[in-house]
Amino acid sequence: MEALGKQLIRQKANDIARQIEIYLSCHTYPTLEALSADAKLAAIAVQRVGQTGYSAVHDTQGINRFHVNPELIGADLRYLAGRFQNFWEIIEQSLVGESEGYYEFKDYEGNIRKKYMVCHPIWPPSIKPHGLVVAVTVFMDEFLQPSREIHRSILTLLNHLEERTRAEKRRADQLRAINEVGQKISAVMDVEQVLPSIVTSLQEIFAFHSIRVYLKQPQARFMVLVAQAGQTKEKPVGTLLSIEEGIEGYVARSGQPHLENEESPHINKSGRNTPFETLSRIVVPIKIGCDTLGILDVQSPRHGSLDTHDLFTVQTLADQIAIALENSRMYQELREMAVIEERNRIAREIHDTLAQGFAGILMQVEALRQSLSTGDTRSINDHLMRIQSIARENLNEARRSVQSLRPPAISQQTLEELIQNEIEKLTRDLLINVQFHVTGNPPLIPTDAKQALYRIAQEALSNVRKHSHATTVQITLVYSERSITLWVQDNGIGFDSKVQFEHSFGITCMRERARMFGGMVNVHSEKGKGTTIEAVIPV
Repeated sequence: MEALGKQLIRQKANDIARQIEIYLSCHTYPTLEALSADAKLAAIAVQRVGQTGYSAVHDTQGINRFHVNPELIGADLRYLAGRFQNFWEIIEQSLVGESEGYYEFKDYEGNIRKKYMVCHPIWPPSIKPHGLVVAVTVFMDEFLQPSREIHRSILTLLNHLEERTRAEKRRADQLRAINEVGQKISAVMDVEQVLPSIVTSLQEIFAFHSIRVYLKQPQARFMVLVAQAGQTKEKPVGTLLSIEEGIEGYVARSGQPHLENEESPHINKSGRNTPFETLSRIVVPIKIGCDTLGILDVQSPRHGSLDTHDLFTVQTLADQIAIALENSRMYQELREMAVIEERNRIAREIHDTLAQGFAGILMQVEALRQSLSTGDTRSINDHLMRIQSIARENLNEARRSVQSLRPPAISQQTLEELIQNEIEKLTRDLLINVQFHVTGNPPLIPTDAKQALYRIAQEALSNVRKHSHATTVQITLVYSERSITLWVQDNGIGFDSKVQFEHSFGITCMRERARMFGGMVNVHSEKGKGTTIEAVIPV
């Protein structure tokens, strides 16, 4: 349990460090004091960990920049070297690299308890030569408490030995599963799209009776049910829920978790009360800093089946979903910034070339008009030659600009030629039989759509090369009046896991390319019976 607790603390420090790096890649500050005044960055830097733990950030000079206690912001940690030697040793090592270790600290009740701290340094380019250190600290006995309670129960209630042992194993399995789920979630960029599969995995791994995820809508007083799994039939995905009503609304408004174990009369279809039904329920906020993004609702039909340890597990899962959602949002912002930057670059190119060229032509035209009015034939010829020269130069510049925006090989070759080139690369590297058939008359394909189909074929053949162990590949390209269909079928080892499909980055890229043109990509596979990839793009 202690080792798993350390691993969870390390994961939390790493996750917060990643969030800060992404945030600082979009922001710059004149001084570290200005950085400390950024409320949004403070909400990312200071987060709750477990029941009493938290994260803080100091710089590589040992100055606190973000802390749960506002009075300690700006404090010099070096002054603590004499009072808290073990604490300072961890901090001192963190100024040059990663560090972690134990130190003793007084809790809110005045008791001396052992804390564990992990320090993860980062060096954002925007604040060079300085760096920041994310420090996550937790009382370690929080992780040891479940095993201690079980030990006391074994001594006093021997008849509950088997049940308590199973509970302890379940909690250990949950901590391991939390780390695994956290790694899978953090690897996904488009989190909202794969939330249904994530929720299904959580429901199966942790054996929850039912699980729902609601996300708040920006500038609105309601949430939307975006994913659910288990015994959840009464509310379809897409259901709206007001944040002013019920337990869900309370958690969304307050940002506080809720655990209940109660009995309520069940009302049947005739309207009569039947014997009491039991219910255990945990509702926790999905938060990033001070912002509540939504809620995670877990239910069980057995009274008392969910406890405070499950609350810790569910809250940790919600925190990981929140981090993934925030990373996804920041990733989209970075992509949008890249697009804006590219547009600005093109605008600058136009301004520096074509616009200036046209301005030069206008100046020559004005001079030509003056020459015509004065009858200066020698100047007229000079102005005409200059206009011709400027126009030719800018025409060549425009052609170079257009050429730089289009991959020449893709724009000049047909789709069949591009696929044939990939086949030649595959057969040159492997002893494999590849059959390529084309059906129908090729329509006029936009270059972007042709590039998308080419990249899908390229990724499919790359998967054949890397994973399939196939001896035969059948590629079929079908042109019709309304669509272009590409099949890539191999006789390799195949797959038997839908999860593997969902979390494959290559398959995700293929689907995204097809989706940009209103198309789709289907993957059909069975272990030992090969794999078929079908891509359809309308024309």
